[in-house]
Amino acid sequence: GIVVTDNDTHELLYVNQEMLSILGKTDREYAGKACYRFLFDLDEPCSFCTHLCSGTHEKESHELYIPQLDRYFMSQERIVNWAGHEAHIVYLVDINEGKNAEIKLTEMLENVTSGIVVGTADRSTGGIDLEYVNKGFCALARCTENDLREEGFEQLVARVHAEDQRFLRRLIVEVWQGKAHVEGTFRLVLPDDRLTWLRMECNTVARAG
Repeated sequence: GIVVTDNDTHELLYVNQEMLSILGKTDREYAGKACYRFLFDLDEPCSFCTHLCSGTHEKESHELYIPQLDRYFMSQERIVNWAGHEAHIVYLVDINEGKNAEIKLTEMLENVTSGIVVGTADRSTGGIDLEYVNKGFCALARCTENDLREEGFEQLVARVHAEDQRFLRRLIVEVWQGKAHVEGTFRLVLPDDRLTWLRMECNTVARAG
């Protein structure tokens, strides 16, 4: 599971479907809510909270016990710029069944079937700038993070199959209109002209001002 929070306020910025399933949550309306309140119905930060200090960009993987779930997880954390927030990303792998957590965690972080892309949308220009791309998405798109940054968001969109362009751009319009969550499936054309199917989930976070 993946949880992303504002490192200063504990405000939830993103929770993936796997984490919601682990918690037994069906409510996706977490935007603006404190992580400890939405995830565990607590009135203050969790006793096991490990938010990183500013200037610390990554923490070695370690075991984490979550008493509310009575389960052990392997956790890895990092700090990134997430739409103007100093964001704390936590990757969690359930190790209660005695599986090899280190291998599974590495596979999740490098997994070619999942990826994370963070961008900043500017209403005044209509543009979207890429801020963060994880290794998983780079593997999916068959390119490096530098390639994606140089290519830019519009060129990335242009690589979507022609028959899926209208659908994807409709989703982008819904984001511009203020919709907090959109999702859909489309085909991406790889550099060697092969096609790969992508399932996208997009969550928006409004920046003050």
